[in-house]
Amino acid sequence: MLYTDVFIISSSYLLFQDIDKIVYGFLVLFLVSYITDLIINTNRQAVQFTIFSPHWQEIATAINNEAHRGCTVLDGTGWYSKHPVKILLVMCRKIESVTIFRIIKSIDKNAFITQANVNGVYGKGFDEMKVKMPTARNHHGNHHTVGVKGTDTNGYGNLPSTSGHPDSLA
Repeated sequence: MLYTDVFIISSSYLLFQDIDKIVYGFLVLFLVSYITDLIINTNRQAVQFTIFSPHWQEIATAINNEAHRGCTVLDGTGWYSKHPVKILLVMCRKIESVTIFRIIKSIDKNAFITQANVNGVYGKGFDEMKVKMPTARNHHGNHHTVGVKGTDTNGYGNLPSTSGHPDSLA
């Protein structure tokens, strides 16, 4: 669609032979595309917080209870201090980021926080992953979907089975 617009704007030079109209056309095309993208994707923008605090348990509980977002606790080691630290990883919508900051700062004003824009957060509370699975023929000539849980012994195509392992997905 964008290629068509570029072609139409560029070919209008043959009709008008006025470079100002071409520049104006590309400017309008850029602005309309940018604003349309903002309108469509504003609610889908997500951020990732990485939080370092000795009050990590209180912060995680407050984020769960007040912001209704999950937290992942990671183990780390401070290189300078050589002490073990707990790191909280939180994903939320961009519009929820102020709430997360307020929760953290109300518990620990000295918490070390990083915030990063994230592209593509999929799962509960975020977007649903929409991937078309390839189909293949089995030895009977029937079609089946490759890599979908329940089609193979472990549900992940030709990966080796991990059944019996406590963290097994199969």
